[in-house]
Parts: sequence; structure tokens; C-alpha cells
Amino acid sequence: MPNTAHSSSHPLLSGHPHFAGLSGRTQAGRAAGVESEFSFTVPAALDLLAEMEGSGTLAQHHADSDAAGASEPPMVQLRAQLKAASRSRGQALAIDVVALLMAQMAQDHRLLPAVRQAIAGAEPAYLDLALSDPRFFSTRHHPARRLLDVVTARSQAFSSEQAPAYAGFLQDLRESLAFLLEGAPACDAAHFASTLAWFEQQQGRRLAADPGHGRAVQSLLRAEERNLLADRLSAELRARPEFGTLNFVIADFLTGPWAQVMAQEKLALAAGDPADGKPPFSGVLQDLLWSLEPEPSAPHRKRLLRVIPRILATLRAGLVFIDYPLAQSKPFFDELMAIHEHALKRAFRPLPEPVRVTRSPEPDFLPSEPWLAPAEVRQSGFLDVDISTGADHAAPPAQPPADADGPDLVAQLTLGTWVELLREGTVLRAQLTWASPHHTLFMFSSAGGRTHSMTRRALLRLQQLGALKAVAASSMVEQAFDKAARAAMRDADRQS
Repeated sequence: MPNTAHSSSHPLLSGHPHFAGLSGRTQAGRAAGVESEFSFTVPAALDLLAEMEGSGTLAQHHADSDAAGASEPPMVQLRAQLKAASRSRGQALAIDVVALLMAQMAQDHRLLPAVRQAIAGAEPAYLDLALSDPRFFSTRHHPARRLLDVVTARSQAFSSEQAPAYAGFLQDLRESLAFLLEGAPACDAAHFASTLAWFEQQQGRRLAADPGHGRAVQSLLRAEERNLLADRLSAELRARPEFGTLNFVIADFLTGPWAQVMAQEKLALAAGDPADGKPPFSGVLQDLLWSLEPEPSAPHRKRLLRVIPRILATLRAGLVFIDYPLAQSKPFFDELMAIHEHALKRAFRPLPEPVRVTRSPEPDFLPSEPWLAPAEVRQSGFLDVDISTGADHAAPPAQPPADADGPDLVAQLTLGTWVELLREGTVLRAQLTWASPHHTLFMFSSAGGRTHSMTRRALLRLQQLGALKAVAASSMVEQAFDKAARAAMRDADRQS
């Protein structure tokens, strides 16, 4: 594959002090049509490009290099020679569009200088392609265009040449373009596709080699598996007849933190992890529900004296088992102790009537917001986002409201998407590098390999607040393409 030692050789640049002839090849294929999503890029020029019949085998060009001016830069000479040898107005226009495209990219200061230089150096390969494959102009997802899209999108992670991971990115880019310029036997769409695949593979390997990224992925995988199982256990608990007698404080704990404990216990047992003397956390549920009977009898109170210490000890041990902050469970323990105290002392003044849990008639149970243990939060760079929408503290809807500005970005997220996150007044640019199998958790990576994970509902909330925006990864290339096409058409019109 790519080797920097070969970066100086290319069929277009051989056999002449500057350039010799052009390597011949057969037509790569005529454009079958323009994609409906295709924006302005070369639409008017397509009529002219349609007269291109694929260039066939481009005869070896022997024009005198002096015709282009021996003092001109090599690329200027190459363009002039290609235009002199062009067989149609469409071919000449194609050369102009590629030249202007590369000029636009070379002047775009959103790219670091070394990146602009590397892209400009790939112009011979793009000229070679443009003369034989009109699909390059009409198809947005052509491999040659996607290569530019991916490179420019990835490069936007780096604000300076000193940024972490920039050196590795630049090395992969230079080696990829060196392979592209080798272009033997021809720089066709397949060759561009191979170059793109290699570049993405190398970038993926660098990311996978980061031990922090691997730990973050494993933490999130465990968290999602536990949360999905906890949701199922919670749904089973809600279906029990005793659940209707519980007040909200008790019900919230059992379907939240304690469902997480039982889920983690089941996963540990399934993995063959030893119990290490821990009590069976799932088994205490029956005793706990029994201890909460609203009208305890005298024998009931005697048994309570025996089981309450064991219930409390098991509950606390279970929370420690999943590293759940005990302070967050204080309202539950206060409520539980008040109920037990009332049952034991037979207080003359009864407790206030508990708020009964409303049983939903719907058969489906809405999964809760995923919970991560403190260690999982640290390992995955989890961002805690307040998903409440106002005084009612309701969770954001599954889909943004119809009148929300812009598209549903969260639904359109795909691996490799770049976004900007507004956090505490600072704009963070990061790329989606992983999504959990059930798409409840998402992980982004910013320059330097830092990870930032969030739940789906948190992303929806950030989008509603305008704190999540997509970075138009392909706009840089599309804008350059559009400008080049417009300029080439104006020049062609003036010359006609």
C-alpha cells in the first residue's frame, strides 16, 4: 500500500523533464444521470460534459513543453498540455474545473497549510480522472469526491499543527495521496475508492489503538447492556400486584437504582463472576415488598424486627456493588425507615396517605434514561446534560417539534459525523466515533483522543437548546466545486 518513497512518481509526470505523455486507458464510464441531491456543482457544465464520450484511449501527448512556457510551474504546463490535447470543449472545461477546484482548496484557510499543500499535490490524479469519468462531476458520492470530503472533514478537528494526533493524520494523508499518485495503470474511480478505504482504515486503527478509546467503548457497552436489562426488570416489577400500593419515593428507587443492582447481579452471574460472599440482591426484593404492607399485623411486626437489619444491609451493599452514590438514595432510606418505624410502633397518628403509583394501561414500557456508574462516567467522558425542558421537568420528545429549526440532527447522526457542542460557554468540535448497538448511548472524540459520551435524550435536549450543531463536513468541498464550476463556465462562455 502507500509508501512515501513513491510519492515522486506518477504516470502523468514521467518521460519528460517536467511531464511526458499521458498514460492511456479506456473509458471509465459515462454518467448515468445526476443525483437528485446534487446541488449546483457543474449543472450547467453537464451539457458540455455530456459531449465527452469518455475520452477513449488518450493518445500519448508529444507537444513541445515550450508551448506551455518552460518557465511556468509544472502544474501549469500540465494543464496547458492537457487542454491542447483535449478532444472536445467538455474535456477542456473539465480541466479548468479541476484546476479551479484545487485552487479553491489551496486557498481555504480552514485547512492547515500542510493539508492544503497535500491536496493540491493530488491534482494530477484528479485531472487524469476528470478526462475519462464524467461521473466525477455529476455524482456527489463519487469516490474521488468522497476522498476530499473525508480528508477535509477529518482535518477540521485540528486547529494547529501542534494539536494532538495531527502528525498521525498528516502522515496518513500523505501516504494515501502518494498511493493515489502512483495511479497505475490509471487513476479511475476504483483507484480512488481504494485510496479512500486505506485512509479510513489507517485513521480507524489509530483511534482503536488509543487505550482510552477502547476502555470508553467497553464501559458504554456494559452500561447499555445493564440499562436494557434493568428496564426489563423494572417492567416486570411494575406488573406485580404489590407495586400499586407503593408511593412514588419507594417506586422510583425500586425501578431505578435497585433495578440497576439486580441487572448487574444477573450479568455478573451470567459471566461466571463469583459472588464473593455478597447477599443475593434480587432475593431481598420479596422481603422488602412484604415489609411495606400498608396494614401490618402483630405477627408481621415481630418478623419486621428480625428482617429490617438484613434488608437495610442488603440494600446498602447492593448500591455499593454498582458504585451508586449513597447520598442520592437518602430520600428512599428516609421514607423506608419512616414506614418501618410506623409499623413497629403502631403510631397513634397514621402516616399521610401514600401517593399511589398510576398503573399505565399501555402494554409497552418506556425505557428510562441510561444510568452510568462513576467509573463509567470517567472512562467514557460522559457529559451530564439536564434533559428537563422547563418547570415540568419533562423529558424531551422522541422527535423534535415540527416547528423546530433545522433538520433532526440526532436522527441523522452517522459514524464520522462532526458536530459542535456548546458546553459552559466553550465550543467543542468532536466526531461521532461510536454508537451503542441500541443507539441509547453515543460517543464522540475530539482532537487528542478525548472522548465525550452522551445519551440520545441528552443529544436531543442539546439540539433543542441550540447547543448541538452539525459541522458541514462536505460543504468545504461542495463550495469549492461550485465556485470552480461557475468560474469555468464564465471563462468558457467568454471564449465561445
